[in-house]
Amino acid sequence: MRQNLQGGSTRLESEQRALNTNTLAPIVAQIPAGTAAARLTGNINSLTKPEAVQAVTRLSPEEERRLGFLEKALQDLQANNPDKLIAQLNIRASRVRALGEHLSRVESALSDVEVAAVFDARKEGRRKSEEAKRLREVTFPQSLLSGTGGEQWKAMWESSRVFSEQQAYPGKVFPVTEDGSKCVLCQQDLDHAAVHRLRQFEEFITSTTERELRQLREDFVRRRNAFASLKTTTEAVGETIKELRLEHDSKAEIINTAIAQNEKRRATVAAVLTEDKDLDEDCPPLALASIT
Repeated sequence: MRQNLQGGSTRLESEQRALNTNTLAPIVAQIPAGTAAARLTGNINSLTKPEAVQAVTRLSPEEERRLGFLEKALQDLQANNPDKLIAQLNIRASRVRALGEHLSRVESALSDVEVAAVFDARKEGRRKSEEAKRLREVTFPQSLLSGTGGEQWKAMWESSRVFSEQQAYPGKVFPVTEDGSKCVLCQQDLDHAAVHRLRQFEEFITSTTERELRQLREDFVRRRNAFASLKTTTEAVGETIKELRLEHDSKAEIINTAIAQNEKRRATVAAVLTEDKDLDEDCPPLALASIT
């Protein structure tokens, strides 16, 4: 038993001495410092498991892609085809520039200035709507039908304008109130009271308050739709980031993270506007990842 133990100890000591010789020195010298392989060879001993060695020799999918890219680049250089290489580099540069422009557009569209502007437009529209409501109450007597001057009534009035200008009285300014003209709605002759009322209606529609209200609503709808339709990423953007990851993995990860956060910001603002609510303080902040 003692002889067996002594024999095993002798073999271990022999293996340890072999590992401590310069046999591995030429190989170790080629391994970059700080890598998993360097750490393994620096601590290798007779107890090191083969699985541990095999683990550091396997390439990850990302490393496989990078290796393929480098091998392809090396083949192009060895083929002595500089024109082809230049063309490929120009294409890659164009894609990176397009990515940078896309990121800048998204960041501009989701900036604090743009977010504040859309909510300011909604607020101003509400204020102007109240002003228009007070104007209607002053302009139209109580004897008129309920809703006169409201949104549905204005839609009817504008439809009457189209019918008058395109069918009934082409070339004449709406409402046509000259002698012998008829109301385009009831198609009855216009008396003095009817003429006065039609003119009063048109003055209301073309008033400064109503004109400003329409402009504010159009501005708000345009800004709201900009958030709803904004594309924070595209298929081309995704492909370019994959290419960028081959040489600049950390930068690509920063861009991916920023895109994801900005999409959350866009979706939050769009949802709040659709639901006609106020924006909470926990709205995701703008993430900056423009390529410089």
